[in-house]
Amino acid sequence: MDQLEVFQELMKELEKEEAAAKVTEREARLRTERKHREAFHALLQERRAAGAVPLRLPWRKFVKTVAEVDPCRCCPPRHPPHFKPSFPDVNGVL
Repeated sequence: MDQLEVFQELMKELEKEEAAAKVTEREARLRTERKHREAFHALLQERRAAGAVPLRLPWRKFVKTVAEVDPCRCCPPRHPPHFKPSFPDVNGVL
C-alpha cells in the first residue's frame, strides 16, 4: 500500500471516532437538559398547586423565588418557557 492510502484510511477512522464522540456527547447533554427541564416543570407544577404562582406573576420575580427556595433543585431558563399542554392559561405570562 502506498503511504498516502494508509494515511487516508487512518484519517477516515479518526474522523469516524470523532463524529461518534460528538454524537455521544450531544446525547448526554440533551439527556441532562431534559432532566433539568422535567425537574423545573415539576417544581412549577408544585408551586402552582400550592398557589405560589399567580397568573400574572412576572418571570423575574418567579425566578428569584425559585432561586431563594431551592437553588440546587433546578435552574430555570432565562426566558419564560411555553407550557402548552400543562399550563394552557399561563403561556408567556409567567
